[in-house]
Amino acid sequence: MSSEPRTVFTVDELDLLPIGSVVLSETYTHYLDDWPVAFQRWSDGEWHRGARSSDTHPDNFLPAKVIHEAQQ
Repeated sequence: MSSEPRTVFTVDELDLLPIGSVVLSETYTHYLDDWPVAFQRWSDGEWHRGARSSDTHPDNFLPAKVIHEAQQ
């Protein structure tokens, strides 16, 4: 049975997700093709876009759907 991914709307909700979790932004899209961009919480506790090494502040990509919640 498949269920719809939950959506997080605030930084506080995002901070509750463990390291390794992945979200798909509902507003931040690829500049050429307009498809949603994924962000992963790395071991530094910050959110990183795709495979980029620099972090992205959540204000830039919220709200977002939780597509993978890592195990703690």
